[in-house]
Amino acid sequence: MTKYKVLPFVLLFYVSFVGSAQEKATIAVLPFQSIEVSASVAMIITTLFETNLVNTNAYFVLSQSDRAQILAAQEIAISDCSDEACAIEIGKLLAAEQIIMGTVAALGKKYIINAKIIDVTTSRTLGADSVSANSVEELDIACKNLTLALVQRALPKVKLAEKPVEPEPEPEPVVVEEKPEAVAETEPEKEAVAEEKPEPITEKPPKTRVKVARVPGGFEVVSYATLTAGLLLTQIGNVTEGIGFEFKQQASESWDNYISAGENLDTLYDDYSTAQSTYTVFGISSYSLWGLGAGAVPVSLFLLPGHTLGLSTLGKISFSAGVGLSVAGNLLALMAGNQQIDNISLWDNYISAGENLDALYDSYSSGYTTYSLFRILSYSLWGLSAAGLAGSFFLPGEKEALAPTLLDRILITAGMTLISIGNVTRSMALNSRAIMEERWNDYINAGENLDALYDDYNGAFTQYSIFTFLSYGLWAGGAAAVISSLFIPFGSAQPVVKEERPVKLRLIPAVSGFNIQLEFNPKGKNR
Repeated sequence: MTKYKVLPFVLLFYVSFVGSAQEKATIAVLPFQSIEVSASVAMIITTLFETNLVNTNAYFVLSQSDRAQILAAQEIAISDCSDEACAIEIGKLLAAEQIIMGTVAALGKKYIINAKIIDVTTSRTLGADSVSANSVEELDIACKNLTLALVQRALPKVKLAEKPVEPEPEPEPVVVEEKPEAVAETEPEKEAVAEEKPEPITEKPPKTRVKVARVPGGFEVVSYATLTAGLLLTQIGNVTEGIGFEFKQQASESWDNYISAGENLDTLYDDYSTAQSTYTVFGISSYSLWGLGAGAVPVSLFLLPGHTLGLSTLGKISFSAGVGLSVAGNLLALMAGNQQIDNISLWDNYISAGENLDALYDSYSSGYTTYSLFRILSYSLWGLSAAGLAGSFFLPGEKEALAPTLLDRILITAGMTLISIGNVTRSMALNSRAIMEERWNDYINAGENLDALYDDYNGAFTQYSIFTFLSYGLWAGGAAAVISSLFIPFGSAQPVVKEERPVKLRLIPAVSGFNIQLEFNPKGKNR
């Protein structure tokens, strides 16, 4: 934690006041983190813990207002602190000897409260426990019992002023006979407080993924739109690249017609020029769309925090399927491009042959059918991929954060970037294949310089092979990175702290449809 400014007068007054409080230890209750519950419930639980600690008469309890005043004077936002190490540093700044921190989560209709009491000096957990409440009305009893249990473990030799409350049936009325004699005084019953020793905590908390802390009644449009736009732009780039490659083949055919013709040269050159210009536009568009798609993903995950978006188990499967279908479409697009180049050779063989025309035409027709099938399937898979990726966030089920840890964000960003780079190398592979075919035709039709022409062909073939296998590796690695980030918990993520972004756009359900709410916070700080 970074160094903070210290206010001498505030801390001097605070320490001197604590020192006179009958030598009691000073304790501070940090705000409880909420998981799938409203912030107001977490605030109520924090207040109940403070009240119950005061009633035990075992500590000097630092109030919320004093805590906020001290931290505000030092320009520290406690909402930025969500892990144990940071909480201990906050406790030191408050001059507290012990702190209590915890979480409140919703499990069906129940509330589960987890809390632990920590010694600030030694960083040792003195006690930890959890309770459940069936409703909001039972939170006060649950918090009282959990508070007393934690204090008893932290201070086993101290007799507490309050006892745990257990719901009991109302006792039957007892009739007492009055006697004329003076009422004999009875000694109050002495209750022995059983000493409990703090149980050592040996097990580490399991690695869990963060549940999504959504704003009640709203959906985070900016995060969703940015992420899905990046994913969809990648698929659109795939389609434009496929269309552009078809125009490239038309441009190559138009050029052959132009240089071999003896008339209508202007018309044939215009055909070539139009096809070449169209190919250039689609090629630049596809590269731009892949770049924008790859860039939108880290913007969504790093600048617009990923915990605002959540996926259920069905959503994770749909998202993974979308990535897999995208990669499958890329493979089919590469196969379609190769088949299209083969079809040109098959057609040239057919029109230049003097015999076996039927067999040669059948070969060309079969190749064209294969090309059409691969191309249609690739477009279909890209469409299904886009639907699966965009719709995965709306599938029902208990949702978990899309990228709860830094490693998850890095894996998703790296995975989608690798897939986009694989698309670029696919385009380069097909261009190398087209050049390779031209070099081969030059070689077999030449009468001299055969060695040089063969070297040119061999170089183009080597480039085609490298780009092809590089595409396979990039697609496989990208898909593996994204899918593993969804199903493998990397690290133990802390409960999500709500973050305010400079611009927040929400869709809020209304009777007649949806209302759009736009909030602007120039500082972008937590409230």
